[in-house]
Amino acid sequence: MNISLNRNENPLVPNFLSTLAHLPINRYPDSTASGVRSALADHHGLIPAQFFVGPGSDAILMHIGQTFLKPGDAAVVPTPSYSGFADSASTRFAKVVFWQLTEEFEYDVDRLDSCLKERPRLVFLCHPNNPTGSVVSLYQLDKIAELTSATGALLVVDEAYAEFAEDPSYVSALSLVKRDLDVLVLRTFSKFYGLAGLRIGYAAGPTHLVAALEETARPFRVNTVAQQAAVLALQDRAFHTRTLSEINQSRQELSRQLREAGFAIRAGPTNFLLVRVGHGARCAAALASMGIDVLPLRQPGMDEYIRISLGSVEDVSHVVSALVHVTASLGADVHD
Repeated sequence: MNISLNRNENPLVPNFLSTLAHLPINRYPDSTASGVRSALADHHGLIPAQFFVGPGSDAILMHIGQTFLKPGDAAVVPTPSYSGFADSASTRFAKVVFWQLTEEFEYDVDRLDSCLKERPRLVFLCHPNNPTGSVVSLYQLDKIAELTSATGALLVVDEAYAEFAEDPSYVSALSLVKRDLDVLVLRTFSKFYGLAGLRIGYAAGPTHLVAALEETARPFRVNTVAQQAAVLALQDRAFHTRTLSEINQSRQELSRQLREAGFAIRAGPTNFLLVRVGHGARCAAALASMGIDVLPLRQPGMDEYIRISLGSVEDVSHVVSALVHVTASLGADVHD
């Protein structure tokens, strides 16, 4: 059995993909992805000019760095969090200022306030956070926006997992966009929508920020198939419902069995769990030899953890049994 749980995508495949075979792929794609932007505007209650579409949110992160950073600027990056933030800053020879999460892997606005003394040009936030699943409250989100605005920094919020957050207490940073604040919110079609192989994502923000991204963007950056798939994905409500139902069941069952087995876990509103296993790299290697692929975490302070992306409910017992066996053989302490 091979269970690939490391790549963090949606294990479900949208039914509509078979309808894409007859697209005119002999022609160049729409360079501004106008159809996708119109569909996004309808979906989020904004206007098309507030969306920039690119070949995945990771590529958009790099483009944001290219557009808004110059050598010597500072950028605030949360840690532990997604490594693409630091990459976006480093490739522009900007100074990376790390915003350390708490010992419980939560965001601390007071720590951000201290980071802002460096007068950064960009402040990155991952919400929900990868790999810890942490989220910020409405109060925290408003405070972060207030602090970044006061220092002239552009807030960039990566919401790659937002569609999995059914909890009404989760507040998207799109609420800041609707208030016309200087913020760019990144989303992707790779996770929830199951289009990881087509590479398409988007940024939402005020029209002047989106226009700045368009000015420095390459033409034909998103292919025709990806654009049409994204439009269909936004319209497929049945797929949305099925995805949420299956992911929630898998999260609940995996969380329950891991806790009963004695593992310390973090289960945020995402399609993955953070699991303490004692030695992440050794555990991941041992699981891989058993046909189970998970992600070891190489960021400072995360070497005792792995991230397990949610698969089918049927796989849960096999994964937990393998994890119990591996950690026991390694003599790992899996408790907090």
